[in-house]
Amino acid sequence: MFVISLNFRRAEVSFREVFAFSADRTNEFLSSLRSAGITEAVYLSTCNRCELYGEGSYMAAIGCLSEFSCVSEGDIKRRVLIFDGDCAIQHLFSVACGLDSMVKGEDEILGQVKSAFSFSMERGFTGYHLNTIFKSAVTAAKRVKTDTLVSKTSVSVATLAAAECKKFAEAGAYVLLIGGSGEVGEVVLKNLLSYGIFEIAATVRTRHMTSRDVTLLPYDDRYDYIDRADIVISATKSPHFTITASRLGGMTEKRRLFLDLAVPRDIDNGILRLPDVTLMTVDDFRSIAADNAKIKEREFDRAGEFLRQSVNDLVKELKFHSLIPVLENNVGDDIKRFIYRYRDAATADEFQSFADVILRMEGEK
Repeated sequence: MFVISLNFRRAEVSFREVFAFSADRTNEFLSSLRSAGITEAVYLSTCNRCELYGEGSYMAAIGCLSEFSCVSEGDIKRRVLIFDGDCAIQHLFSVACGLDSMVKGEDEILGQVKSAFSFSMERGFTGYHLNTIFKSAVTAAKRVKTDTLVSKTSVSVATLAAAECKKFAEAGAYVLLIGGSGEVGEVVLKNLLSYGIFEIAATVRTRHMTSRDVTLLPYDDRYDYIDRADIVISATKSPHFTITASRLGGMTEKRRLFLDLAVPRDIDNGILRLPDVTLMTVDDFRSIAADNAKIKEREFDRAGEFLRQSVNDLVKELKFHSLIPVLENNVGDDIKRFIYRYRDAATADEFQSFADVILRMEGEK
């Protein structure tokens, strides 16, 4: 197997977007690859990568990619990464698990890999090799996500803030988000909505922004909603406080969480003199994120070791498949048992060398 990869490391988005084919165009591209001698192919296109996985000549595949994108082969070669053989398999496993992503451990890529594989398989563009390889990669990725903390340990302040809201109110709460259309605020809002347990009001910069799941309000109305709120989050770039203690004096007493995600600070520290108020700032979340980053690095090492073993097992399985005709013809039971035992005990490199010798001997008969 080979992989032709145009990803965020070598190709800027303006270059990659040329290769983001529609479904119909992808189908035509895969058909052209078959005509060029690529026997099996899967095309993966995401916001961070466009990758072709194939069986055959990757040079012929680059020619087809050039023809379909109207980009010269020279320009493609200057930005492309090529993986071949076992390295190609290792790359696919890393991609499926999110270990090759811009944000390591992200979940979305596994679904995208599965969709790309299904697209090719359903149209007959894959066979034994890619079917086996992709199914093994998906299985390995699911195990990494289940058995490690790679995708469960957040290092984003915005994501951690939303998780803190859920911890504060497991059964749901009313949230006031100040700065809902800002860079950090948008991520917080997306994460809060994903939990499906919060009623949310958010200040936004534009009146044209709409949402069925969020009450949108002007910034100047923020104090009208604080009394009702259980959780107040502020994530603006304002040079002044968005919330001051002096404006909260008549607030109904109840347990409240304030999250200040701004630098400089948005929320007056004086609110801590009010009863039953908890205030968390960016520094609190940065400390949590730093601890999580250390945990995540250890989990990446665990995931990498697991992937190496998974790839090792897959490579042996693929090589063993090439021996099946030999095992079915003129091989005694003792020899068969020995080959099975050797397969289980050997590394992928050892078994490949062993199988190559057997195939060579068989060809000399």
